[in-house]
Amino acid sequence: MSRDLEPSDWHRFDRYAPLVIHLTIPDFCPAEETLRAMIIYRQSQLLPSLCSLSIRHLSPNTSPFVVAFLPSNLTTISISRFAIENDATPLTNLLNNIFQNCTSLKGILLDVQSRALPTHTDQLAQTIDRSLKAMRAVESLQIRGVPLLGGNLRNIAGLPNLKTLSLAGRWITPTPIVDPSQHTKIISLSQLVLAVQPRLSVQIIYHISPPTLHRLIVNFIGYIFLPVELEHFAQTIASELQQLEVLDISIPHISGSRWSDLSPLLSCQQLTEFSLDLRTSEMELDGESLADMAKSWSQLRAIRIRTPRPFPALVAYRALERMAQYCSALHTIQLHFQPSSFPPKPILHWSDSISTLDVTSSYIRSSQVRAVARYISGVMPMAVVVVDKSNSSRKIWGALNHTLALLREIRMEERARMAS
Repeated sequence: MSRDLEPSDWHRFDRYAPLVIHLTIPDFCPAEETLRAMIIYRQSQLLPSLCSLSIRHLSPNTSPFVVAFLPSNLTTISISRFAIENDATPLTNLLNNIFQNCTSLKGILLDVQSRALPTHTDQLAQTIDRSLKAMRAVESLQIRGVPLLGGNLRNIAGLPNLKTLSLAGRWITPTPIVDPSQHTKIISLSQLVLAVQPRLSVQIIYHISPPTLHRLIVNFIGYIFLPVELEHFAQTIASELQQLEVLDISIPHISGSRWSDLSPLLSCQQLTEFSLDLRTSEMELDGESLADMAKSWSQLRAIRIRTPRPFPALVAYRALERMAQYCSALHTIQLHFQPSSFPPKPILHWSDSISTLDVTSSYIRSSQVRAVARYISGVMPMAVVVVDKSNSSRKIWGALNHTLALLREIRMEERARMAS
């Protein structure tokens, strides 16, 4: 505001303040003088009915004023892109304000951006410990870039109602979470999202992830590690998460890595969705690897493989056939491949359940449309092809979809005629 606050301003504000339940502030950078005047003039909470608060682009200078938006009934808070420089004290103070004022929180997202590990992290860790012990109702906890310690992770494991846990950031110290002889499983946990060092990922899965975990998303891009660590990671999933249904892994360039490093995952026979992003990796997948996935994961409903280079045509075609053959519930396939003008004759196995074939950035020529469409129609007659928005042959794939639709009509007419 360009003037001092007056009583009439509060009369208008009070008329609408109790009606505000959800508040999003995309760029929290108001003038400090205005905020200070509001807090001094107004001793009670600004928005007493607020349940959900989302703030982006917070700074150490403005973070003290967040307390004005923290009613006791707040259930969800999201603080993203909180930029701190060399001192973690502003973050510590913010967390103290949040957890002292909001005792009913169920959802917490805290995203911190820092160029280097700030000072006073021990004080921050102690604050997080106290907060976690008090926040027993939390169901969703997302922490990114916050310098956590092993003790913090142990207290996270003590949250009895936690269903979703997301941890990301280089500053999480890879020290043991609990005594190696103990397990502190979060029985209620159903989704785990990790973007931390592989060693810490293994510890988290081993010590706090329950065998009933439903979804695991892991992003190792940005970290440097050895193939043996990747293999250890896969073995831990195979031994600890046999009931896992959804698995999403992003892998960076690892010199010497092979599919065999991840092959222990094939024992997770309850998988219904599998995603593997190798776009920044040099790991090679061959036809046998893709066939093993289809044979081992017969309950798959969706499989997504992102690679830096397209699969050779014959490898891709045979992989599609194996997926159609072994995965009866499969409805989505994502595969980057190089179409061939002379695809092989499809095997007898086909799947009416496959409705989406995502070819990502695969390039196709106009002269290949008819042959490729006949092949896809033979293996997955109900499929529609989708592509990346940046695909240079997007229009040609659109023409192929038109051909697939015509082939479906012909097939349906033939079935109707045979039935009669």
